[in-house]
Amino acid sequence: MSFIRRKGSDKGFSEPQAVSSLTAAIHTIAAYDRANEVLVAATSSTSIEDVAGVFVKAVTSSNTEAQVQEIVDGDVYVADTTNNSNANHNMHRMVLTDSTTVNNTGTDSTSDAAIVQQVAPLGAASAKKILCKFVRVQDRA
Repeated sequence: MSFIRRKGSDKGFSEPQAVSSLTAAIHTIAAYDRANEVLVAATSSTSIEDVAGVFVKAVTSSNTEAQVQEIVDGDVYVADTTNNSNANHNMHRMVLTDSTTVNNTGTDSTSDAAIVQQVAPLGAASAKKILCKFVRVQDRA
C-alpha cells in the first residue's frame, strides 16, 4: 500500500522529472538526488528538504521521467509501518525504513531524517498501518 493520501486537497502532479535506472512502485516516496539532478527512491536517511513527493505511477528502469504528487502541509496519509501500530506513538516523529515503509520504533525521533509524524494507528495493531502527516519544517537548533 505504501503512502496513500487520505485527507487533503489534490494539487495535481509535478511536471515530469528525470529519473535514471530507477525502479519504484506507485505510492512510494520520491526524493531529489541533487548531485545527479534526478529523482530517486527515498531512504532511511532522506530529510524532508529532499522529499519530492509520492510517485503517481510505477517507474521501471527503462523510464527516463516520472511524476510525483507533491506533499501539501496538513495532508494525512495512510502508511505501512515496520512494527505493529500503537496509539502511544501518536505525535511521534519517525524516519522511513525505505521509500515504502515508516520505521515506528516507539520513540520520538529528533533526527533530520524524521520526516513523518504519526496522527493515529489505523486498524488492528498487527495490520501495521498508521495515519501520518509529513513534517514540513525541521527545527535545526
